[in-house]
Amino acid sequence: MSDANDQIFSALIGLVLLLGSWLILTTINPQLIVINPQLKPSGLVASKSPGVYLRKNAASLITSADCQLFTKSAAELGSFNDQAKYVKFQNDDRQFGAVLHKDKDYDGRCRVCLTDGCDISYVNGVSSVTVFSQANSGEGSGVTFYERDNFDERGWHAGPFSTAWPYKNWDSFPLPKGYGRSIKIENEGKYLVALYQSTGMGDKCEVFTRSDSGLASNPIGICNGPGLFNISNQGCFYSATILPIGVKF
Repeated sequence: MSDANDQIFSALIGLVLLLGSWLILTTINPQLIVINPQLKPSGLVASKSPGVYLRKNAASLITSADCQLFTKSAAELGSFNDQAKYVKFQNDDRQFGAVLHKDKDYDGRCRVCLTDGCDISYVNGVSSVTVFSQANSGEGSGVTFYERDNFDERGWHAGPFSTAWPYKNWDSFPLPKGYGRSIKIENEGKYLVALYQSTGMGDKCEVFTRSDSGLASNPIGICNGPGLFNISNQGCFYSATILPIGVKF
């Protein structure tokens, strides 16, 4: 009789514990007591897919409304135009990089970014993005700027380049005056060249991954600032960023 009473008492204790556990789990999340739970998506972006993430803020966990992933270049960002305040890279076997452009169609000011948290306040709004993979060293002999169209007359050569080059990859360096009419990129597609209308990445910029025999017809060749003249032996750009790349997406 005593054993039967003990078993009944133990069963009651177990029932109380089971009921208490049920109440606790229901309070925390009712889905926890469902055998096949259909968890509602949280909307959080885990940032695990490789590519370039443009964000409205630098939070580690953000919603999809605050972030857009880019795996290839985009001439406009749609509803995300002028929204990006922070850039983050998720790499796989490729190390991504990006050029962030202020205006659509890769126009206006730009900022070359290679690492998370790149300062894009200088651009003051992003409306298009050039996406590429980085390389440790460039293939071919580098980049040459010419005095005339069609790679004519004297040329000023720069390269080959690598990550060990004295200039930081995200910095610009001044170009000698008079070499702004055409540009030849050896082994096209393996270098990215950003040309600027000022000596410090200011004003308009334009990005090249292939040779161009006549820069006067390009946006960078249309001079619109004081002291800028598009004459026969002077282009409209005065500084450049040159990077070895794997591929432009």
